[in-house]
Amino acid sequence: MVPLSVTAFGALLVNLACAAILMRHRHVGGSLGKAAWLSARNDVLSNVAILAAAAVTLQWASGWPDIVVGIGIGAVNADAGLKVWRAASKERLEARSARP
Repeated sequence: MVPLSVTAFGALLVNLACAAILMRHRHVGGSLGKAAWLSARNDVLSNVAILAAAAVTLQWASGWPDIVVGIGIGAVNADAGLKVWRAASKERLEARSARP
């Protein structure tokens, strides 16, 4: 459990840096900028959740914290995928209507 926690903490630091860099592009970069930002944000949330699950598991030896975190990560990523899909569809429709 310690190696996974150390890895999650290192990944958290890297993903926080990436999210900070991408923050200014989240609304102006189109669907690609939105996808990059949401990916970095979701990675930060996932790292925090993994660290929280590790802390809970230290006190309560169970697989449930991992299951809950896995379901949460899946839900957050599904929501992000839907947002990117909508942004890309909007761009496609705008590009189609702008053609002569």
